[in-house]
Amino acid sequence: MPPWHMREFLERAAGLIHRNAGQPVTTGLATARSLPLVRGTGLDLYQIHWYGRFRTNSSLDQPVSRMRLDRPLLLG
Repeated sequence: MPPWHMREFLERAAGLIHRNAGQPVTTGLATARSLPLVRGTGLDLYQIHWYGRFRTNSSLDQPVSRMRLDRPLLLG
């Protein structure tokens, strides 16, 4: 699936949830590399899952402040 299709889906889903519920909207990302895909889609917070086996692909050695996020970040 092209990335813009996923972005469109996330934007629509976030809007639908915001119109019909009061809970914050998020989706889980396997790595920090996926953050550009979800920025600006209407999510209330970002969520990155940490998998030790992917340590070399997406290190969390950098401070979250360097990611320049416009929403809070939950590391799981």
